[in-house]
Amino acid sequence: IIKGIISVDDTLKKDIDALVTITDAVTKEELDSKNTNPKSGKYIFAVDPGKKYILTVTSPGFQDITQEVMVYAKSDYVFEIEKNMVLRKPGYVPIAPPKKNDPNKKPINKNIKK
Repeated sequence: IIKGIISVDDTLKKDIDALVTITDAVTKEELDSKNTNPKSGKYIFAVDPGKKYILTVTSPGFQDITQEVMVYAKSDYVFEIEKNMVLRKPGYVPIAPPKKNDPNKKPINKNIKK
């Protein structure tokens, strides 16, 4: 089972209008498509073990998301794989955290010594 929650980075958007498609990564055959639950964003697919799948999430006004998921067989098998994803607006650029101990960075407050 591959399941998860699709959420949005827009906190004002209440309902989630997203379509999740699962494709066989080897044959490229589309196996199933489902709309997420509009309130919770949840989705679920029953899949065969020992295969690699591609999950694609589409939603109007947001960037598409594509992720590969490997469902292992036999001793490495996990009954449920959870893939949570966040929909982002087009042009979204993640903010990089500040680098720690950057020797070129000068303190903002001049009273602080390095």
